[in-house]
Amino acid sequence: MAYLKPASISAICLASAAWSVVHAAESPPPPELYLHVQQALLFLQTPTANRELSLTSDQSSVVAKLRTTQKSAEESLSGEQDPEARKEKEQALDDIYSRNTARLLRTLQPQQVRRLNEIACQSAGAQLFAEEQEFLQFELSVDQRREIASILGEYSERWIKLLKDLELNVPGPLDEYRRAQRERFEVQKSKWDDEARDKILKFLDESQLNGYQKLIGKPIDRKALHDEEMAVFDGD
Repeated sequence: MAYLKPASISAICLASAAWSVVHAAESPPPPELYLHVQQALLFLQTPTANRELSLTSDQSSVVAKLRTTQKSAEESLSGEQDPEARKEKEQALDDIYSRNTARLLRTLQPQQVRRLNEIACQSAGAQLFAEEQEFLQFELSVDQRREIASILGEYSERWIKLLKDLELNVPGPLDEYRRAQRERFEVQKSKWDDEARDKILKFLDESQLNGYQKLIGKPIDRKALHDEEMAVFDGD
């Protein structure tokens, strides 16, 4: 049997370390979460999430626990009137959001996070192109940004007016009347959002359109997803 000399062992260790460094550099970085964790946890409790991400029972259990902790802190904050106590609870809630985001990214597999991000981009609709969004993986020219801002501004005014017309711009009990008004708003808003998105896409060149398709991935039923999210929200 041949035995390696110490020098040979050292050389192999160095070569192995170098290989690890090179391949670690080649590995893609873990994906970030596009959605705020508040919205992500809501989505992850829908049937669409289970189907699209193939969540395991353990993952679903973690999601439920994270959302319960988060909701409790949110409800505590919403009922706080004292300014100093409210400031403390806001900071505590921000800390919970940060911890939950980190825990969620540890719980989901990278491919699940990427699919979640694709669905988030689809759900964003025309707002994906808003100036503050940083998820676009392609550049927009100054002229394109100007046209997009004009389109988004026009439809934003429509949404605000509709909210006022349906009396949804003020707080109120979620009774049958208000549910019906909210449904009317969501249906019309979805139609307008599709119109705005289609107008925006006409300003993109072929390369940008390919980048957009890559960003949103396989299409989903946005209306069904929204209805599922509202069912989860209303069931809280």
